[in-house]
Amino acid sequence: MTTIFLNTTLWIFHFLLVILLWTLFYYILHRVSHIRHKHNWLHKLHIIHHRTDYRKGGSRFKPQFLLFYFGDVRGTLDTLCMMTLPLTAITFVFPQQGLWVLLWHYINEAFLAERILEHNPRLFGRVTRVFAWGTFHLKHHKNPKTNYGLLITLWDNLFSTASGETRNSAIAVPHIVQLQASESVQDIERQISKYIIETLEAQKKELGSFPICPFVRGERLAGRIHFLPIRLHHNADQIAQTIRAAFKGKWGSSLVIYDIANSTDADAFFNISTILNEILHIDGLVCIPIHPEDDFQVNGVFSRKSPYPLLLTQSSRQVLKARGHLEKTDYYHFWTESDWDIINKQFGRFLNTVFPEDFREHLMVSPLIEILGGREVRSFLETYMIITDDCRVFSRTLKKSPKSWFTAIQKTGVGLVRYDGKMIRVRGIKLQYDELLNNHINQVYLEKYQDPEDVPFVQVLVQPEYGHYTMEFYFDGIVREQEALKWTGGNESHPATITWGNSY
Repeated sequence: MTTIFLNTTLWIFHFLLVILLWTLFYYILHRVSHIRHKHNWLHKLHIIHHRTDYRKGGSRFKPQFLLFYFGDVRGTLDTLCMMTLPLTAITFVFPQQGLWVLLWHYINEAFLAERILEHNPRLFGRVTRVFAWGTFHLKHHKNPKTNYGLLITLWDNLFSTASGETRNSAIAVPHIVQLQASESVQDIERQISKYIIETLEAQKKELGSFPICPFVRGERLAGRIHFLPIRLHHNADQIAQTIRAAFKGKWGSSLVIYDIANSTDADAFFNISTILNEILHIDGLVCIPIHPEDDFQVNGVFSRKSPYPLLLTQSSRQVLKARGHLEKTDYYHFWTESDWDIINKQFGRFLNTVFPEDFREHLMVSPLIEILGGREVRSFLETYMIITDDCRVFSRTLKKSPKSWFTAIQKTGVGLVRYDGKMIRVRGIKLQYDELLNNHINQVYLEKYQDPEDVPFVQVLVQPEYGHYTMEFYFDGIVREQEALKWTGGNESHPATITWGNSY
């Protein structure tokens, strides 16, 4: 009896030791995988995991999970290198216990991790204090410098990387100034100027030493930031008209002080900003709301808390140009999919998805779209263009010549699209290759273009090399007659001769 008891105790001890060793190895590798370095292959494998929005519990079970294949090669190698291989090595030392943990690992990755345990936002409370599941792990997706643990929270607590509401809420929160009706506009503008310099322009180590707004210092020093006091009792049309009048000048950007006499709660403020964006997007303008009660944060930095309710109003073209520049840097490294989802739901659609409804409908059924690239080209060409379920618009080119619409838009960033006798102005940005997005675009192409005359062309467009010749389009305004004439080099009495050709 004593021997059985000792053997059982030893077995349990070894079992717990396997779990401790495995989770410790994973904790170390996971922290290493978040170190940005050109030679850190773990980072290159793991970063794809952080591009998935797990707020709704991840993806549903897929048969390929049974084969330990998780969507793409990098995602699969990430799981194998950080979890499976270390556990396999430990199993050689403790085979009996290791096999049971390997079985758990397989069942978890195949059936439980995506929606039931690790990525389940409805799993919270006491269980997440011990097990690295549910909201504990999802906080890591929100702030990648915390909650690295696998299965248990022990190592995060031991090495002080467990997230805590007190710690997170204290990171990079600017001083909030209570709005007083007696304050003068000049006093308010001084406070906002101080906020710009001390908060928006300051480098944040949590953002990789980037400031919250990397371009605001240049705008301020160039004198392109202006203040425009607006009161809440004005209706949206009146406010929009005031903003339009302001942008008839040469303002590069404008901080709009909203409701300077009374405090405006966050919900009302964001509602009015949405209405303004609905009105102004046809003018190519976008209003970005920032508010003292806004808890939006990137890697623990509260990037939109401000001393007063403000609307940062800019041309959408300017915002997209800035985004294009920043995408070539590490600025967005700490942004998660859920961060982008919040931004896009609030005002991102006014930048890249609010194409006119009739254009979206036309795009879903029309096989070819007519496009003119740049400001020097005088010919509309035809191209195979697609629209995804989330209203993102893409196209690829078969011709890689300097005269293609793709090259012209890549050079200038602008173009015209013509449909049903109408024209819209678009901006185009060449996509950085991403395997998941590329596969999705391929699928949309194959589903849309099934007519016999289109299939040969589309079969070429979905080949791997053409993933590097993909452009995403952003709506930049409806083209009125005078602008179209100027763009195409014509005039009222002698409009430009528009020629038509095949580009695909």
